[in-house]
Amino acid sequence: MLYFLRLGTFGFGGPVALAGYMHRDLVERRGWIAEGDYKEGIALAQLAIYLGYVHYRILGATLIGRPPAVCSARWTGRC
Repeated sequence: MLYFLRLGTFGFGGPVALAGYMHRDLVERRGWIAEGDYKEGIALAQLAIYLGYVHYRILGATLIGRPPAVCSARWTGRC
């Protein structure tokens, strides 16, 4: 939990940069997640937003993508 709090607070560069930081830290340095599991998790997160868009357009993508963003903002005090 503290890792993600720190990443959300001090991370800079948007989702692509944060995904790179997470890969470096969680897969390469700490070994918390296997390479394949990390890639699968990223793909599933993207797929969920895509499926929300396919079925319900902007509203669906927004509803699927919003909870993680709101949680991140609340954890870091940015909302």
